[in-house]
Amino acid sequence: MDWKILFLYVVVALLLGVLAGSERQQSQCAIGLCTYALVSAGSCLLALIAQLTPGMMINAFSIVSGVLLGVGLLVCWVIIREGLNLRGLYTIVTLSCTVALGVLCSTGLLIEATIASLLILCANTLLHNLTTDSHQQSAIPVNEPIQYYNIHIICLIQDEPQVRDLMRHQLGESRLHILSLHSEQLDSSLRIEIRVKVCGQANFTDQLENLVSRITLEKGVNSARWQLCT
Repeated sequence: MDWKILFLYVVVALLLGVLAGSERQQSQCAIGLCTYALVSAGSCLLALIAQLTPGMMINAFSIVSGVLLGVGLLVCWVIIREGLNLRGLYTIVTLSCTVALGVLCSTGLLIEATIASLLILCANTLLHNLTTDSHQQSAIPVNEPIQYYNIHIICLIQDEPQVRDLMRHQLGESRLHILSLHSEQLDSSLRIEIRVKVCGQANFTDQLENLVSRITLEKGVNSARWQLCT
């Protein structure tokens, strides 16, 4: 195989991995674009081994199974970081799909791989939004007024995963629903600010107060507060 064709396959796999994982990056998930791109490109390179090595007694499917086994280690880390919830499952499935993109590129099916990556992006964007809207509409009675709240938490960077998991757990037990979640490091310090927008009924201020009080007791949390969205 000519090196130019090899280079083209790997570059396309890299770009399609970025495209497939772009929605997960915007959702502030544990795995970033670099990981999606490298998993796709790495899968492409490993699948090409069977084609580049004369007389090698191994096929592409055996190599792909090995790649998926390695991805399983990343899956375990995602479950630890995100928890076994819809957010974590979307990330795990998207990561597995990038392996298939890399294999498609290694066989020269670049157009098919591009179409597949666009379908993955559409599924993550459109279907995820429809699922979220459906859950929110079914959980909050139509005749009840809906109020939006902002929650601000400042904690140490190393304690962010535990704080996020605790917050999702506490919100899951209530009838408050997460609309957006964003983390941002404060200047050059070792602290990070977690901003969460939630919605619920107008009389849920007591639950919010209890939630903030519980998070304040968590290790590494400097401050926690909530406010009504105006």
